[in-house]
Amino acid sequence: MADNFIRRSPQTLFCIDIRPLEENPLGLYLAVDELDTFVANLQRYNNGRDLPHWITTHEGDSLYIDRKGHGTIYIPHPSVAIIGGIQPSILNDRLKENPDFFYSGFMARFLIAMPPVEPILLNDNVISPSALSGWEWLVESILRQRESAMIDGKLTPHVFPIEPSAWNILKEYQHQHAIPAAYS
Repeated sequence: MADNFIRRSPQTLFCIDIRPLEENPLGLYLAVDELDTFVANLQRYNNGRDLPHWITTHEGDSLYIDRKGHGTIYIPHPSVAIIGGIQPSILNDRLKENPDFFYSGFMARFLIAMPPVEPILLNDNVISPSALSGWEWLVESILRQRESAMIDGKLTPHVFPIEPSAWNILKEYQHQHAIPAAYS
């Protein structure tokens, strides 16, 4: 899995080494320590033209990138999963500064997770064997997808449909939290 991780935050999509996108048809993981910098840079460089390109990498639609000295690079199914951290108040500020993040559908592509707002106290609890086993099964299942993604000898992205019951839970959560968070 190490060959499809980007460990530094690119200023723009055009700053990353595109070869891993070409060489990993199942996509890349971009680990960003501070999402605030990443989000701020979406509008700072290239006159804000990076936002549509990042949206394209979520959709897996084909991407053409023009590089000086390298010509046009074609990537049929680009995919970049971004993981990082940002404080809720900073995220709210960024979203208020630029409503395009909502109107473009960019924020709808994020799965936002936050621990409960309550003190976490040290204790003697340990992870139960069944919880650990479930986590290991989930990670191993995801990693096995790479092996099962061969079609005609080529790695091909999979589409995982969301089950109706899971979709309803996600919609309910989003309706309860997204709009109040955006305007608080």
